[in-house]
Amino acid sequence: MLPILVICVLLPLAASVFLRMVLDSTQDGQEPPPVDLPMPFIGPIIRMWWMGFDYYRKHRQFPIYTIRLPGIRLYVVNSTSLISAVQHHPRTLSFSPILARVAATLIGASDAGCEVLGDDAENGFIRRFHDFNHSSLSTGPGLEVIRTRFWNLVTSSHSRQFLESPGFTGMYQWISHEVMLATSESMYGAQNPFRDSATRAAWQFVEPPLPP
Repeated sequence: MLPILVICVLLPLAASVFLRMVLDSTQDGQEPPPVDLPMPFIGPIIRMWWMGFDYYRKHRQFPIYTIRLPGIRLYVVNSTSLISAVQHHPRTLSFSPILARVAATLIGASDAGCEVLGDDAENGFIRRFHDFNHSSLSTGPGLEVIRTRFWNLVTSSHSRQFLESPGFTGMYQWISHEVMLATSESMYGAQNPFRDSATRAAWQFVEPPLPP
């Protein structure tokens, strides 16, 4: 009985020491600090399953940290000042797998849609989206075209709204409607999905619960 008890005590201890040695030998000094050091790799899986989202709340005092799982690294960013810096490196950090899971869980994206979002190739959605935004929204001709079109749409719709409306429209509803249409039209152009009244109605249903 005693040898079995000793084995039950020493086996987890030996496993913890071995996993910690693996972590120390594979964790780069420039990476964010890892958490769950008493039992690396295995501990985070058990604790995330047991605690759910509270697992991340427990570590919110860290500006950024690493969760080491078998075969992958998760970098969790809590500091708002670091979010922009992280988003500027889509070729160093992979956002696609998490984005695909979030899309499937929160907005019910189809399997085909999740496959597009999860494509981490050089020509994948995330990297092309980043390059497109950077080229379009950086100071220069692209941004000037969007800004000019936005203001032209706002000024042209300003008088039309009052001329075509038989009654008074609430200021917030009117501004939200005009800014949404002008922004989406200047960004999407002829393929603007908000031209469809059904899309606008769906947005009005979703938009109010969003935090300010």
